[in-house]
Amino acid sequence: MSAENVNGIIEEIVSRAKPVDYTVKLPDAEYDVMNAIWEGVPPLNTSYLMQKVGTKKGWKAPTLISFLVRLEDRGFIASYKNGKERFYIPLA
Repeated sequence: MSAENVNGIIEEIVSRAKPVDYTVKLPDAEYDVMNAIWEGVPPLNTSYLMQKVGTKKGWKAPTLISFLVRLEDRGFIASYKNGKERFYIPLA
């Protein structure tokens, strides 16, 4: 996927994003995932996040994916799929 396509996808996702409720306190594990997302250069894939935070915490991939789904449900991140990979971008 070209950089132009990725930028277009990101712009569309951000424009459709619902406002983040900043009064929500994230659990420590979800905060650790958000920290890894903030420190990276979006879009970030699951493999990158697993390397940055998952292996350090001793998590298996499904555990990390559960945290990512929760963060997306709360509006802190958005994701899109390209082929078999899912990519994440911060909204907060």
